[in-house]
Amino acid sequence: MIEQTLAGVKDRLSSKTIGGFLYGSARTSPAANHDIDIVIVCEECDKQRIRQELGLLQSSVDILIHPLIVGPEELLGNLTLQSMVDGARRLW
Repeated sequence: MIEQTLAGVKDRLSSKTIGGFLYGSARTSPAANHDIDIVIVCEECDKQRIRQELGLLQSSVDILIHPLIVGPEELLGNLTLQSMVDGARRLW
């Protein structure tokens, strides 16, 4: 369900959105989660617009969404972020 819901958001975002990665409890036990931790990698995207889209989604599904929005350079230059993405489930 999480993947389908977030896929709809991806379709409304910028074409410069490179990837979405689910991490934390939603990755390990999606049926029992009360929140969604997601890393969104995008190039030159409107972070405010992404947050607005996720806020609308959050209201409609009644699950907290914690986005971490980064650019590809930031991801490649940060070992902590790379580790998070490496252990995450890729959504798109």
